[in-house]
Amino acid sequence: MKLHSKLTLIFLLALFIRLLPYPNVFKGGAIFFDGPDAYFHMKRVLLTVRYFPNVPTFDPYTNYPYGGQIIWPPLFDFFIALIAKGVGLGNPSQYLTEAVGALVPPVVGALTPFFVYQLAREIFNPTVGLYSALFLAILPAHVTISTVGMTDQHLAEVFCSTFTFAALLRLISRTKQPGRVGEWESGGYSLGVGMAGCILAWQGSVVFIGFITLYLLALLGRRGVQGEREEEKLSLPFRRVSLPFADPLLRKVTRAYGLALIIIGSVTYWNLRDPVRSAALTYVSFSWFHFLFTLLCLVLILLLAVIGYPSKMRDGTFKTTGREPRTAPVIGFLSLSLVLLLLFLGTPILKGALYLANRPPETVLRENQVILSSSKAWVQTIAEYKPLFFVEGPFDTSYAERSLSKIFYFIPFFWLYVILKATRPGSPKEPYKLFFLGLWTLLSGFMAVFQHRYTYLFSVPCAIYLGLLVERSLTLAQKCSRQRVAGKVFSPLLSTACGFLPPLVLIWILFPSLQYLAELSKLPVGPPQDIYQTLLRLKHLTPEPGDFYSLREQPQYGVLANWSFGRWINYIGHRPAIADNDGYGFQESTQFFLAEEEGLSNRILTERKGRYVLVYDLLQALPHYATILGLDPAAYFEEQTLSSEAGKTLVRTPKEKFYSLMQTRLYEFDGSAIRRETLIPALEHYRLLYESDSLLSEGRPRPVRWVKVFEYVAGASILGKTRPGVPVTLLLNVQTNQQRIFPYWNAVLSDAEGNFKFTVPYPTDGSLASVRTSEFYLLKCGTDFERVQVDAEAVYQGKEIVLKRSCE
Repeated sequence: MKLHSKLTLIFLLALFIRLLPYPNVFKGGAIFFDGPDAYFHMKRVLLTVRYFPNVPTFDPYTNYPYGGQIIWPPLFDFFIALIAKGVGLGNPSQYLTEAVGALVPPVVGALTPFFVYQLAREIFNPTVGLYSALFLAILPAHVTISTVGMTDQHLAEVFCSTFTFAALLRLISRTKQPGRVGEWESGGYSLGVGMAGCILAWQGSVVFIGFITLYLLALLGRRGVQGEREEEKLSLPFRRVSLPFADPLLRKVTRAYGLALIIIGSVTYWNLRDPVRSAALTYVSFSWFHFLFTLLCLVLILLLAVIGYPSKMRDGTFKTTGREPRTAPVIGFLSLSLVLLLLFLGTPILKGALYLANRPPETVLRENQVILSSSKAWVQTIAEYKPLFFVEGPFDTSYAERSLSKIFYFIPFFWLYVILKATRPGSPKEPYKLFFLGLWTLLSGFMAVFQHRYTYLFSVPCAIYLGLLVERSLTLAQKCSRQRVAGKVFSPLLSTACGFLPPLVLIWILFPSLQYLAELSKLPVGPPQDIYQTLLRLKHLTPEPGDFYSLREQPQYGVLANWSFGRWINYIGHRPAIADNDGYGFQESTQFFLAEEEGLSNRILTERKGRYVLVYDLLQALPHYATILGLDPAAYFEEQTLSSEAGKTLVRTPKEKFYSLMQTRLYEFDGSAIRRETLIPALEHYRLLYESDSLLSEGRPRPVRWVKVFEYVAGASILGKTRPGVPVTLLLNVQTNQQRIFPYWNAVLSDAEGNFKFTVPYPTDGSLASVRTSEFYLLKCGTDFERVQVDAEAVYQGKEIVLKRSCE
């Protein structure tokens, strides 16, 4: 079978696997995306389609009411919008745009193995390349970021970085061994496009550019130390100006960096030309930082070339001096370059790490409109930030086995094999390629171990090592077969083991990953059904806040929820989110739900112009959030560890202080008063509008619906008079959309003059479409009863209702 046929079959296999969740993505006339970030990418795609070719860098519907910077570079979203515009003949519908956005990831993901083949072929041979491509097609670490509906830039990170690494090694190889290769590759253009693509796909790609630069500095520095160089004949005037450029590799690398700088600079200028809403100079979001970092890398390479190139003046002209090592200046410059790159790239990361380690828990650092919490508890609430071996809590290797296969355990041995092979005298002919693989294994492995989301980057070296394992095993099996035919095998058992043991070992290595792939079509896609239905209802229950597609108009109000709901509220609910997944509004939303006084929550909503509150189960996350705010989680729960046949279980029993939290008062008791050791009064400005279908009961004071929506209102004030010190209660029956009836009630004592006051959030005139109430509030004062009616206008405008007669 020809090579292109084999690669086509690998492509089809990879595409088939990545399309397995298709029924869970396209269902019920809607398209569901995998993860909150995918929804925000699609929001940006829709905006790009409308304002094409501009890719928005600002969204008024996030970080309400200030709006939020979109931190991602434009390439990934622009690419999807461009295809949608083409397929839709310039005017695609939202459904068509969403369909394109859902189908681009599996196609791009299925194309990535081709570049893994190129990379592994450059490092080893075509056979290893084919097997490496095959294994990347099935490794879950890469599959999970490129399935249908997974519209996130992670797959573009792997695609662009692998393309760039393959282009780099091909450039070096073709420069050392000129042959039949196109000017596009030999001239460094593909490397330049690849580096620009990396930066324009993910702002964190400065890691890739820095890695490539350090690798090139080491390669050029080694040649400078050993006095090696490869030069071409140049005209005398050029030699007078810049003798180091006689090295063809340096010229091509310079051309690649120059092309990358032109592309990055042009896109940065176009994308950030709005001076008011452009990003600051930061690596966190796409900015001029990325252009300047790439420029710094090029300057370092050119300076090293000048320092390390051995030449001197003879007879008034530049003459090369043969093999003249420049050990001291080259090593000194390499050390300085390493420190400079680490400082330039690592300072923001180091600063964040110092805050995480040393700042008080309640401190929250807002830098360049991105919140970095100083507490490790905040990091622990973000699933993708968890270390590789602590994804599910305690130390566990199952996630690593499932996503990377059991080859993960053998990576150190393969790494030693590669390094020893590269340093062995006389073999191989191109050790720099093996060093590249070894260094990239170290970097990507380090990233994956400390944040498991980076397993998709580590999947590339893992696939290459799997390919190497199969190729070496087949070579060994063929050698045993030839020896058996020649009668040179000492043991028949050994001969049989050579044939059967490698496939069995491979199945054992891949078994956890194959188990995951078998369940791939059954995995849910999109937000939980309760959340999805709640956000759809939110669009009908609440007035339009403004133009969803406007980039300048400020919406009229915002919705407050836990930060993890922000992307969904924005895209599915078409409502502005106060807190979201970029950390915007995190502190305010956390303070709101953990407030023990209604007044503090009211001030937060007033300052952030919030009108609606979406509440869901925070029982498990509450200790983390309490720690972030400098509160003691032990004040809210008594924790016990119970042992059973199934293992140990952590049980939390609520304490009295738990019942005073806004989260508890809204979610567990619907804003009504709570009878505890002391009466916890009812919430006066929050009324329930909607609750979802699912019922939660385990570990709770009482069963509750999973998601609830409240409206924040001024509230009508009911004023009355009775004898001093008389207990007065107020009661209203409320029927929810789930036909559940609960009593909204409150109680006060009249003051020294006999005055009492209630502020109530519900009207009794039937104006609420989603809930029903009694026709009146029942007021009990001593032994007297009175009916009080409240209209919607009084609730919205905060009017006073004065009772006409005194209550006895």
